[in-house]
Amino acid sequence: MSGARVAGGVLALYALVLAGLLITGVYYALTFDPGRCSSRGAVSSNEGTLLAVLAVLSLGAGRLLGYLRRSAHTGPAMIPQRINEQVTPAVMWSLAGFLLLMFVLLLYETAALAGVDGLQPISSYVRCAAAQSPGLTALATVTVGSLLGSWIWYPTR
Repeated sequence: MSGARVAGGVLALYALVLAGLLITGVYYALTFDPGRCSSRGAVSSNEGTLLAVLAVLSLGAGRLLGYLRRSAHTGPAMIPQRINEQVTPAVMWSLAGFLLLMFVLLLYETAALAGVDGLQPISSYVRCAAAQSPGLTALATVTVGSLLGSWIWYPTR
């Protein structure tokens, strides 16, 4: 099996996992009981340490996936020619939407850290998720960490 097929399969699996986590997160958000986080208590230090180790290991796994992606896209030298690649509007709108979402999240985090109207920082929601469902939080940590390792820590040529 070629590196391109393996990398494509892993990325498709990541997409499915993220879609499942999104659906689960929306369900939890719609059925959220405000006292749910305080009833279980804080995340134990063992869970926090495990999540940190999983995050670091998944970044390394993402780098290995980056090597697979790179090996799939390198080949014998070709005659240089101009490639007319066009970015589809769907890709442009997806990128614009993603950047807008990141801007809104950073704006929210800034307001929460400034103490505006009792907003909770995003990290408190992550702590709540880790306390309520450590398995799903670990799955999300591995998935996001691997994707970040694959795209941000891409191997140099």
